[in-house]
Amino acid sequence: MRVGVTVRFQNSYFSGTLPQMGLAIGKALGTAGHEVTYLYPKDDPSWFIDVLSSKPSNLRVFSPEQRYDLVVEAVWSLKAEDRATVAPHIVLLVPYPATFYDMESSVYQWNPTVRNVENLKAIWTYDHFDKQDRRYLNF
Repeated sequence: MRVGVTVRFQNSYFSGTLPQMGLAIGKALGTAGHEVTYLYPKDDPSWFIDVLSSKPSNLRVFSPEQRYDLVVEAVWSLKAEDRATVAPHIVLLVPYPATFYDMESSVYQWNPTVRNVENLKAIWTYDHFDKQDRRYLNF
């Protein structure tokens, strides 16, 4: 199966956890036998400013003309109209407890991301989050 995983490589490898999470998901899916491509936004760096020897060879600038069987939105999300054409299965990965994260973002407006669920097939999150977070995401 052709799988795309969204990633971003801004600054240092050690400056956040989301890129590493995207890389780990891609690595796990690749180990399971899938053909994985890491997708980063146009005009973004293609890798971190450090650990250059760890740069994978399967990086690609995202283009809406690309086709996959599955896209995992791990670090950044596609536009709803791109989701409809890029893959039949688009999954949003929510790595933080959603209820707290969204409440905090409403008070401290440092996060400009608006969660859009249009044309998603599923939302993945960790099973150790409580029922409230899963119910909130399901809603």
